[in-house]
Amino acid sequence: MTVPHLSQLRELQDEKVRLKRMYAELALMHNALKDVVCEALAKALTPQRREMVVQSLMADHGMSQDRACSASGIARSTLRYQPVPRDDCGVITFIQNHMALNPRHGFDLLYDSARHQKQLWGKTVL
Repeated sequence: MTVPHLSQLRELQDEKVRLKRMYAELALMHNALKDVVCEALAKALTPQRREMVVQSLMADHGMSQDRACSASGIARSTLRYQPVPRDDCGVITFIQNHMALNPRHGFDLLYDSARHQKQLWGKTVL
């Protein structure tokens, strides 16, 4: 190899070292910011807002759903979850009627009465 080739090789090696150092600094900064953002997402955002963040990452940046969820720090099942609305009108009516007839009954007698009348509610609903 000639002297100009050796000097060019040395310059390329120096450039490679500089780029590796720059990449390491950027990767460290990226991981730190990702930790901060994920922590902020977990604490401050509602599930609807988290879903909006994932949809934005998918639409604006072309990420897959899996990668967008991973980047935002939420589970993919969060996007598919559909809350089931509860209709407690029957339970409320039963409790109000029972307490109107038996004002001194506590929870245990109320629960026993519901079981006796073959109501399908458990203790978690009552």
